[in-house]
Amino acid sequence: MIGTSAISVVGQHYYTNTIALREQLIEKISEKYGLKVPLCAYCHTGSEGVHHNRELDLKLMQQCQQAFEEKYSHKMWMQLIRKNYL
Repeated sequence: MIGTSAISVVGQHYYTNTIALREQLIEKISEKYGLKVPLCAYCHTGSEGVHHNRELDLKLMQQCQQAFEEKYSHKMWMQLIRKNYL
């Protein structure tokens, strides 16, 4: 994942399927299960950040899903997120 040791974190990027879930529900699920990564402003919304770089966004989503499934299960991921990124 993107390192943040040399920069200050100014936001959190939530990792869930925004098409399948309403925004409030997304934030609740993300908070409850830790489906977020700390990012600096540039990595979050800059020209090469996750909001503008589908490849980076997908890579982080895959890492997020993998970590979630190691702790919980693939079945639970699919019930909550409804999309497989692996």
